[in-house]
Amino acid sequence: DSSPERRRRGLQLLEQGWIRAWLVGTGRVWPPTELDHLLLALDLTPEAKLEELLRLLDSSLPRPGMAVNPTSILFGTLPQGEIAARTLRISGTGRGHLHGVIVLERYGEGITLDSFKIEGLTTEVEVRLHTLGLLPGRYRNRLWLRTNAGEREVEVLYVVQEREEERAWWERYLR
Repeated sequence: DSSPERRRRGLQLLEQGWIRAWLVGTGRVWPPTELDHLLLALDLTPEAKLEELLRLLDSSLPRPGMAVNPTSILFGTLPQGEIAARTLRISGTGRGHLHGVIVLERYGEGITLDSFKIEGLTTEVEVRLHTLGLLPGRYRNRLWLRTNAGEREVEVLYVVQEREEERAWWERYLR
């Protein structure tokens, strides 16, 4: 982890199985159960596995940092049936490889993400708001960023406004 070249070489050795063989063969990791769980994790990229391996070997190793921009997403007021999008940028700061997931607090309120994975130096996620089918009113939801740098909350705020032509149609219909 001391240089980009050594990190690349470490990734090669990790993927080829040599690091596991060396750690277990020399007794540096025994029993190998925790190491094997890490190496067999299907939801981690090789870079994330290397980062977690380094932390397994040295728990005092500083964790990566995380910067989030914006810290809250304000869509403003949108009429029913509109679509809007904002970009959320998550950046790794400091040493190490940032990785994790994004969890939406409540589903079914018009918010979709183009990705739920946080990986590497910079991750950009498009947060879309579809107001079709939402009742008029104020909405508040949250995105939880759960990473090896810790957890962050990004608040999502918006107001859905009834379309004038729809209101006029319903008023005529209900008469």
